[in-house]
Amino acid sequence: MVRDGLMDVVAIGSVTLDEIARVERLPKPHFESNVKESGLFFGGRAPNVAVMCARLGLRTGIVSPVGDDFVHSGYEAHLTKLGVDMSGILKIPGERTMRVQIFYDAVGNQITFLHPGAANHFSKMDIPELVDRTSVVHISSSGDYRFNIRVAQRAYEEGKTVTFDCGNDPFTETTEYVSEMLRFTSIFFAND
Repeated sequence: MVRDGLMDVVAIGSVTLDEIARVERLPKPHFESNVKESGLFFGGRAPNVAVMCARLGLRTGIVSPVGDDFVHSGYEAHLTKLGVDMSGILKIPGERTMRVQIFYDAVGNQITFLHPGAANHFSKMDIPELVDRTSVVHISSSGDYRFNIRVAQRAYEEGKTVTFDCGNDPFTETTEYVSEMLRFTSIFFAND
């Protein structure tokens, strides 16, 4: 749905290909564990928000750099089928889309490893015009916290609602980053 010529929600954050494995146990350093089951999934907090909002009938878009595997993985076709606007997607030739490897045990403990790949290009991105055409800007983890701050400040100054999911990425441990983001945020999503 478009209201007043604006998109409903634009999600800012890394498109990821998630390799998720349920393991027998999370081993201590220098030890092993058996994988019970595993798979490759379309992921990323921002794309998940865009997809869920699209399924609710909202007009959504995504802003993220992606690698060559974005197309042949089926991720692009998946988002297109759902009607997610991808004019904010920046394809980086020769790079891989961000990969996330998640290992979790039977009680829900997990360990996550990040392979940033194309997400490293957030630091070089300009703020896409897509941000100007929306009423809500949802910001989650990206490959560069300074990009998130620039987008949040611009959206805030233009009177848009800014929502922020700080995630659990390494730069969320930087107090200055989270404090700066909160200056521009209307709704904050906390994670454990």
